Amino acid sequence: MIRVGCVGCGAWGKNLLRVWNETEGAQLVAVARSDAARLGQVLEQYPSARGFATSEELVADPSIDLVSIATPPSTHYEIARQALLAGKHVFVEKPMCLDPGEARALAELADETGRVVMVGHLMEHSGPVRAIREVIDSGRLGELRHMHFQRLKLGRVRREENVLWSFAPHDLSIASYWLQRVPRTVQAVGHCYIQPDVEDIVFMDCWYEDGVSLHVHVSWLHPESVRKVVVVGSSGMVIWDDMASGQKVHFSASGIGTDLGNIESETEPVVYSATQPLQAECASLIYCIESGQRPVNDAWDGVRVVEMLAAADRSLQTNQPSTLT
Repeated sequence: MIRVGCVGCGAWGKNLLRVWNETEGAQLVAVARSDAARLGQVLEQYPSARGFATSEELVADPSIDLVSIATPPSTHYEIARQALLAGKHVFVEKPMCLDPGEARALAELADETGRVVMVGHLMEHSGPVRAIREVIDSGRLGELRHMHFQRLKLGRVRREENVLWSFAPHDLSIASYWLQRVPRTVQAVGHCYIQPDVEDIVFMDCWYEDGVSLHVHVSWLHPESVRKVVVVGSSGMVIWDDMASGQKVHFSASGIGTDLGNIESETEPVVYSATQPLQAECASLIYCIESGQRPVNDAWDGVRVVEMLAAADRSLQTNQPSTLT
């Protein structure tokens, strides 16, 4: 049984508390929260867990095997570093860090200590994402050309991070899972309407060495929720509309012929698992700890996503393309 201690029980942290409490092979034994009143409420809901006022106290407890971190991103590095040095496995929400150097340091420390680190890229455990990767790997799309992501909604506006760092980790982690590499060049354009120097809308373009391109559009200033992905290849396309009420993923052999005319084809459904991603993610981490396997969303996956976010942020600040090394 893997004994889990959770640091943070806010808007997303409460979901992790629930799922850790339900995950086979895991036992929720501790929660850290500086707000004593909120901590008391959580402990009433999970009476088998012990409460700690600080993350340092929780991390120092020798009875805890896994530290689950759902705190503001600026705190992720130090809490995760302390947990690894204390011999704990780590689950850390996205983004893993705000600095690529810190992300890389955590990945190296995980390798040195032999501890498992999983970054909360839960979409890598979703049925549609895994099914689309199977389509890509099968060759049905032909030569992969372009990926187009949209993640739009009204709110939740942040003060400490822009919409790029808040929303785009989902889409960049999916691209990382599908391609297993980072782009050569990133360029981003953003607009600040609500708060100075905090982008509410960002358009991000990436170019890979093999000619694949990626476009990401994120906004928390949009009247309706849109989560849509289109993957374009030389022989077909995949459309994933995550807000659709029924079948969400379709394949189409439509395209443009050598004579520049349209090739029309009806869409066909792509079969995918309906498993909830967060449940699958937490179960996967327990399995990896027990078996010694490396998670698909391990620390180095976290590094790739942070490097892409940081490159896009540099481009936002300089209004110039940013190159990844």
